[in-house]
Amino acid sequence: RSSPMAARLLPSRRSGLRCDATQKKPPVLVFMSGFPDDENSFEKVEGHFASTHAVLAVGWPGFSENQKNDDVPRWGLSFDAVVDRLRATIVDAAGADAQVVLVGHDWGAYAAMLYAQRYRRTVARLVLLDVGVYAPRDQSLFANVVDVGYKGVLCFAFACKALGVPVLGLLAMASYPWRWLGPCPHEHHGVPPRVRRWFRRPDLALCYPYFHLFKGLLSGTLPKMESSSPPRRGDPAARGGDIQSPSYPAPPPTLYLYGTRKRIMFHSAAFLRTLDARKDGSRSRALDCGHYLQAQRPDDVAAEIHAFIFSAAETAAAQ
Repeated sequence: RSSPMAARLLPSRRSGLRCDATQKKPPVLVFMSGFPDDENSFEKVEGHFASTHAVLAVGWPGFSENQKNDDVPRWGLSFDAVVDRLRATIVDAAGADAQVVLVGHDWGAYAAMLYAQRYRRTVARLVLLDVGVYAPRDQSLFANVVDVGYKGVLCFAFACKALGVPVLGLLAMASYPWRWLGPCPHEHHGVPPRVRRWFRRPDLALCYPYFHLFKGLLSGTLPKMESSSPPRRGDPAARGGDIQSPSYPAPPPTLYLYGTRKRIMFHSAAFLRTLDARKDGSRSRALDCGHYLQAQRPDDVAAEIHAFIFSAAETAAAQ
């Protein structure tokens, strides 16, 4: 059986340099995958940093095929609970004071933004892959139909699974017109192995992020992005003891990478403009690929992250 400590950690895998307590600790690079992926999603990217960083690859609770979690509740985990586990996993691997470069893809990007918002002092750089910030008003009517449609189906499929009628969820997924209203109709090749296996045999229990998305939207409890201002005292985002004084650090320099071969984008034009206008080295880059950049363009992703990390470090040193 899993120990209490292991039960609250995310599925993870370590590579690269070691965080040895007896020596000077190397910089830490954390990769977090999304749906329906696991901790191996960034394998093709990680090797580029094996000689310069301690690498920690993590996945969502319950998503791993190698490290099955038996503590994911019937109705899944809230986003705050996932961020709590991400924090515990990073502390377990690198220590509470480690400054990390945090890389997230898909739902991992959303969790990374929430983490950076809550623990800003521990995130040196933030890298988001294919999911940024956007709202319905930022999208066309068709994009909203696609966005709400496929997410709604995945939410419904999860609810059916949780209620004990998974066949209804599977029928809903099979009936949805993915070819015409799917967000990524060209993702037939170049997806991570875990994703490919999931689409061949869907495990509806993994769809809980979509359930908690709609639950949060309907109840008004969905964590909000506060990228330009610090969270107020008493806010859920302020939990964790990171607010020590009225002054609060600015958001970490952020790199946003996204693929252009998709039916809809998971960011707004305003998000790109705001990011590119920042004076801290933040920027966005478009790659000629689909949603799974780390599998389709791993060398380019690694090169962009490498340039971002070291150019930002040089800028900080110059200041």
